[in-house]
Amino acid sequence: MNHITTNEICTCTMCKNNNTTMSIEQCPQAHHKLSLSELIYFIDLSLTKCDQLSDQIDPGFTSSCSNEYPRSLIMSLLKQYGSHHPKDWHKYECWNGTETYTRNLIAHHSNRFTLMLVCWKGGPSPIHNHAGSDCLMSVLRGIVRETKYYIPENEHNIEKLDVKEIVEMQEGAVHLINDHIGLHKMETLDENQQAVTLHCYIPPYLDCFTFDIKDDDIETNIAHTTYDTEYGKTVS
Repeated sequence: MNHITTNEICTCTMCKNNNTTMSIEQCPQAHHKLSLSELIYFIDLSLTKCDQLSDQIDPGFTSSCSNEYPRSLIMSLLKQYGSHHPKDWHKYECWNGTETYTRNLIAHHSNRFTLMLVCWKGGPSPIHNHAGSDCLMSVLRGIVRETKYYIPENEHNIEKLDVKEIVEMQEGAVHLINDHIGLHKMETLDENQQAVTLHCYIPPYLDCFTFDIKDDDIETNIAHTTYDTEYGKTVS
């Protein structure tokens, strides 16, 4: 950390929310570039009282835990981390010649959060929901496009998916998606340009729904959470 010389107790929002007694010197909120390990530490610290979040969700379209944790604080931490063009995420960066994107696990707490790096090189993700969890994301490199869809009225008999919004996110942007907001898919603007995004899922989930539009039919599937790398090592 970059230290400043004071023993004054910090009174920023993060420290107040977590009832900490950090000095201003110790708190990362305002005065230095946040490292990836510090980001993980402070996300975990912010969720220490939230170990029951995973008991409140299910794979449906409308459940959400979004009022049960300090969402704005964690989005602020993601913004702070990404705003200084960090380099320490590079050790989790992975590209696969046959895949349009890779999913790379950085950190995981079974009841609190999952932190994942996604490396994009063209082509979209499936349209999907988030199984009742919040997905907070930060764009670390490049530009990505989100196509957002309205939640279907009948999740068991989906006849169409209507586009709700299309958003382009520049490097440094922080964004939120959950099942109250809608379904979505992500992709790069240019298949020849790479992009990298950092995703924090609160709480973690094991399965979600994906939606494959084929002609006039929509095929719904359950996708299990998998990773191309875990903690910097290729998954065999």
